[in-house]
Amino acid sequence: MYRLPQSLRGEFRKPFGPVLQSSELSATLRPGDNLVCIGDYVSMTAIGLGLKPKLIVVDYKTERHEVAEVLRSVVANYGKTVLRVPNPPATVTNELYAAIVQALRLTGSVRIEVEGEEDLAGLPVFAEAPEGTVVFYGMPQKGVVVVRVDAKMRSKARSLLERMKAA
Repeated sequence: MYRLPQSLRGEFRKPFGPVLQSSELSATLRPGDNLVCIGDYVSMTAIGLGLKPKLIVVDYKTERHEVAEVLRSVVANYGKTVLRVPNPPATVTNELYAAIVQALRLTGSVRIEVEGEEDLAGLPVFAEAPEGTVVFYGMPQKGVVVVRVDAKMRSKARSLLERMKAA
């Protein structure tokens, strides 16, 4: 289990990539890109744009409030495979990490439903996704952060996870 200590919280206040608006998201993708969406609103936005994420990670909350029924219905019907895992706030459980690894290896689209909070799910995705995978995650009141997984991002994510494990 990885826990986010107070001392590392500042590392997550800055986005890990450019912050874009919904209308700019489609242009960031190349044909054949694997897309991962972290968060309910981001996932709904991508699906609404006609994008086909490989993986969405949702908790049926937005900014810690239950999502509207229309949003829930869009994300709750996505994914060929559904995995459900516990994950308390400010943590990455072993179950969430394992589900992400499994989802990235499965064929077809996958929805991971988190009981708790999915805010830190990007870390195991950055650490484990194939090179070139595009990750969208939300930055409240700002837009959608876009990260293309590469060796530098993988290294940063693994370093943060190690520091969280040690905390």
